[in-house]
Amino acid sequence: YQNILNHECVDIRDREQPLDYFLCILAFAFDMNFKETLQIVKDNDYINVLLDKFEYTNSETAERIKNIRKIMNNFIDKRIEEQEKSER
Repeated sequence: YQNILNHECVDIRDREQPLDYFLCILAFAFDMNFKETLQIVKDNDYINVLLDKFEYTNSETAERIKNIRKIMNNFIDKRIEEQEKSER
């Protein structure tokens, strides 16, 4: 969780729970550099699709996932916007 808050990839050795596997995949977005790749993630709603695969019954986990969803989607949008500005 802390890695995502810091916009960092997750070390595969830090995975402890099954959900950590999916968070590790999500965090790969922090290393994406091409607008086209970021746009594919956004257009296909991959962040939400992946996070919607689980039902979060623990209230702390549910709140963290809500925050992760916001962080990841905002990050994708911001990176696309930065890429578009640099193309101008």
